[in-house]
Amino acid sequence: MTVVTREGCPAPIVAGRGLCALWVDERGLLASRGTDVFHTADGGMNWTRAMWLCPSAPVRLLEKIVLWRRLLRSDIATAQKDSNGAFYCVGRKTVLGTPAGTGRIDTLCRVPKGTRPLSIALTDDGVLYWGEYFRNPRREEVRIFGSRDQGRSWYVAHVFPPGTVRHVHSVLYDKLRRRLWLLTGDLDQESRILWTDDHFATLHTAYQGSQRARAVTAVSIPQGLLLGTDAPEDRNFALLLRDDGRMETLAEIEGPCYHAARFGEFIFLSTAVEPSRVNISGRATVLSARLEDLFDWRLILARRKDRWPMRLFQYGNVALPDGPGDGKYAWASGVSLKDGHGIVWRWDLDKLRECFVREQVNPQGYSRTAVDGLEGIPGREAVAAGKGHRAEAAEFVRSVEKRFPTPIPFEELVEVTRATIRAAGMIRINN
Repeated sequence: MTVVTREGCPAPIVAGRGLCALWVDERGLLASRGTDVFHTADGGMNWTRAMWLCPSAPVRLLEKIVLWRRLLRSDIATAQKDSNGAFYCVGRKTVLGTPAGTGRIDTLCRVPKGTRPLSIALTDDGVLYWGEYFRNPRREEVRIFGSRDQGRSWYVAHVFPPGTVRHVHSVLYDKLRRRLWLLTGDLDQESRILWTDDHFATLHTAYQGSQRARAVTAVSIPQGLLLGTDAPEDRNFALLLRDDGRMETLAEIEGPCYHAARFGEFIFLSTAVEPSRVNISGRATVLSARLEDLFDWRLILARRKDRWPMRLFQYGNVALPDGPGDGKYAWASGVSLKDGHGIVWRWDLDKLRECFVREQVNPQGYSRTAVDGLEGIPGREAVAAGKGHRAEAAEFVRSVEKRFPTPIPFEELVEVTRATIRAAGMIRINN
């Protein structure tokens, strides 16, 4: 269950500079620069200023200094957009919004604790939610705020009692299951994955109690909730929380995961540079898998942290935009990276598909190298079995079981074989 670097994966196109990707839909990509939001509808060829906050003249002048914005975390971040075109986002100590058809960004509420929430959620019935994210060394109570009137007024939707959680990483709306997910941290007993489908009248625990439940964000897919762990002092993994409560390990990743997104059939996770005795790679990465095979992850981008101190000027990471996607491209932007801060990258989805070469099954034989890689597992031959060739793979398994006394469950054979073949050098068996 490792991430594979496959030659032939397309290099991303630089589609913008000095920007942070926020939101993407059929109309294009929205990205921020300070307190301005820019829009591109042509894959980054042209950018226009779409929305703007109007700070005082001295603040506007200081915002031209990139390091100043990084120090204060003053760039507009994490966004949502409703079906009417109203835009909601987060700034420094504020939650912001723009009514549909206007460009002026207004302050909807002040954030009482911390620099800013890490996410904002918008339900199908128009309710906004965000959770408090602050250092909280004394483990004070932590609140979830909601608004039913487009941010004009706010109420406390839920309170975590003192000593329960440190802070809220994310509040996420799941359109597939019509529920809200809450992700909290940071210690084992504080790390929880929770959900509500009745606007916090009830709150259910899906998973808790270890660093495997510590996540900053997640993506809802038909198979369940896909997430990357955020464990600076532990190994990190791409995980799938299934609807029955089972947590399935998909791949080990290089570092803590801050961002996750879906672009068509592709899932993207990005890892951050947060050095520890375990996380030692020193680079931020972007990984991708397809919905049809969540065990097959590819490394498609890697960048080193820049020279500026990370605690002051942000950890190196790659931001991924929210939104349903535009159906053409995948997007990402660099944060605090060497030769990558403020760069907006774009992948063509059609070209990205070429990176995922489906393994073939040979019903007449098997790979000697793959079998050698399974030494010590008695009675198990190996084939490269893609999900598109289940019938051929099943036929081959039956022929193997006739020759060996130990039966092999098909799903187990497929999983072990894939890992072995990748470790052996991505051998492909042709018909």
